[in-house]
Parts: sequence; C-alpha cells; structure tokens
Amino acid sequence: MEEEKKKYTASAQVEQARQEAQASDARKPGAYVSKWQQQLDAAMEKILNREKFSYNLNGDALYRQYKDQAIQNGRLAMQDTLGQAAAMTGGFGSSYGQTAAQQAYRQQMANLGDKASALYDKARSEYDRQGTADKQAYDLLLQRENSSQNQYKQNLAAWEAENQRLWNRYDQARSDDYGAYRDEIKDDQWLREFQQAQEQFYEKLRRQYGY
Repeated sequence: MEEEKKKYTASAQVEQARQEAQASDARKPGAYVSKWQQQLDAAMEKILNREKFSYNLNGDALYRQYKDQAIQNGRLAMQDTLGQAAAMTGGFGSSYGQTAAQQAYRQQMANLGDKASALYDKARSEYDRQGTADKQAYDLLLQRENSSQNQYKQNLAAWEAENQRLWNRYDQARSDDYGAYRDEIKDDQWLREFQQAQEQFYEKLRRQYGY
C-alpha cells in the first residue's frame, strides 16, 4: 500500500510572521478626523457674513459729546465776540460784530467737523483692522488644519510601508517554508521509489534463482 503523503504544516516562524502581519492590520490609523474644521467653518462664516462698513455719526457717544461741547463753545464765542464789538462801539451792536460772532460760531462747528472726520476714519480703521484680524485667525486655523492633515498622511504612509513589509516577510517565509516542504516530499518520493525498485529487483532474483 502506497504511503500517505505528509500534509503541509506551516512552521512556527511562518506562523509568527503571519501573526505579526495581522497585528499590523489592526494598527491601521482610522479615518482622518479634523480637530479644526468646526472652528474653520465658524471663522469662514464670520468673514463671509460680515456686515458692510457703516458709521452712524449721531450714534457715536463721543461725537455727541464733541457736538454738545462745540455748540456750547460756539455760543460762548459768539457772546464774547459780540461783547467785544459792543465795547468798541460804546455798547451798540453792529453788523461787524454780528458777522464776527457768526464766524466765531462757524469756527467751532468747523472744528466739530474735523473731529467727526477723525471719528469716521477711526471707525473705518477699526473695521478694517477687525477684518484683517478675522482673516489672520482663519489663516492660522488653516495652517493648523494643514499641519494636522500632513501629520496624519505621514503616519498613514509609515503604517502602510511597515504593513507591506510585514506581509512581504510573511509571504517570503511561507514560500521558503513551503518550498522546503516540497523538497522534502520529493526526497521521500524518491526514497520510496528507490525502495520499491530495490524490492522488485530482489523479488526478481528470488523468483529466478529460488532464494
């Protein structure tokens, strides 16, 4: 009866290589999850939905303070100018005095206009500064997001390279191990065939010479 062929069984080295490769599979980084996307969305929404610049002069408390002061100073200047003109004319009013008083008042109002312009420029500068700050905040968040994505890609690439190395090592170990098994099978088969040929030879001698 022909001897049953020995079945292939992976060696301990091959089994260890397989387990290490499978363990590497389990260490695969999960899907990328952004730590900054929510803040990025909020920052972008703030930029896109920003109201256009507007300035309400009368709504500025500082302007109202300047205005009240200018009106008061204008009236005082008018009164002072009229008083000086009356003193020069012996207590009688004159068209010159009235004109000078009006000029003194208008001067105070002109000063108020300069302050109003300065307040407008200040408000506009603050609006522009805030817009720049919002964009810089977004850019900073974007830099952090890009850095986080790059780090994830590097980690994933490192895992892929190591995982591939471990599976290649397993494939090579199994191939070598199975090759050795096949060589062993061939040796056993040759030995059996030799033994069978030898037995047939002796059997032929016994039949031919009776021993």
